[in-house]
Amino acid sequence: MLIDNLYYNYFYAILFQLFILINTSLSFSREYELFKSEHRNGVYSSGSWYLVKSISELVPLFPIILLYMYILDIFEAVTEHIFYWHAVLLLTLSAVSTASVGHIINLLVGSSSLIVQTVVLVAVYLIYNLIGNFIIPVVEMHYFWQLMANFSITRFFFESLMLLQYGFGR
Repeated sequence: MLIDNLYYNYFYAILFQLFILINTSLSFSREYELFKSEHRNGVYSSGSWYLVKSISELVPLFPIILLYMYILDIFEAVTEHIFYWHAVLLLTLSAVSTASVGHIINLLVGSSSLIVQTVVLVAVYLIYNLIGNFIIPVVEMHYFWQLMANFSITRFFFESLMLLQYGFGR
């Protein structure tokens, strides 16, 4: 029962992160070309553009997160709505961080073909999940991978979710 619960939580956490990563990275590649031309013309700075872009992506994302957690909240009978709002906060922080990683990957890869972008996204996503302290414990990894595990969003989101469910005297 406990193992099934861990698999369930891990699956819905990484599935949502994958959707966010692919969506933001692929949409960012189309918007970046427009940004470059308007930035060269002096319409606005890069900081103001990215701030408005992040806020405009977060506004529709918040109702999606609320609905996603409402569908997946199987712990309501046990936690009395405390788990739901904390999980929404964790998922929002994870989504914003994952979107930022998608933007960074897109900037590093550039506006090359869609296949190259998708392959790099999937590779980074798989590495994040391998060093995410679910498949292999971080303390058993090589020192380099222990250092890289500090940059894994999946690791911290999943550990926070497990602490929220099984911690605090439960």
